[in-house]
Amino acid sequence: MTKMAFRYLEIRPCISVDGNVTSYVDEAEFNELVRLHRYKLHPEQSWKAFWTLYGRYIDERGFFLAHAIGDFADKDAARAVLDAINAPLLRWRDALRNADHNLDVEDPSDRMAFVITVAIVQQQLTDFIE
Repeated sequence: MTKMAFRYLEIRPCISVDGNVTSYVDEAEFNELVRLHRYKLHPEQSWKAFWTLYGRYIDERGFFLAHAIGDFADKDAARAVLDAINAPLLRWRDALRNADHNLDVEDPSDRMAFVITVAIVQQQLTDFIE
């Protein structure tokens, strides 16, 4: 299997018809197709609409691909999981931004506070990864 390193995460609406899944970038198109499936679908076909959380990455050949992480019944549920994944990353980013924004390089206590913040974020990232 290709070694993946996600560049970003995204949520897309999907429709499965007889096990063949299509994901959509355009939510309006997705909503219209869901409406059409509900009213015009052949009875012998099975279908479902759902939301998928994808990790996007570039493989060793340079292709930009998507890997499905999880399927969710609705967009809010997918968003809640995405927000939970991003929460620690956002917290650490904000801590570093705040430390950098408040840094007066001429002030030894500011420099020390900055170094301490970087060390704390580094440790928290290490704990998160391991």
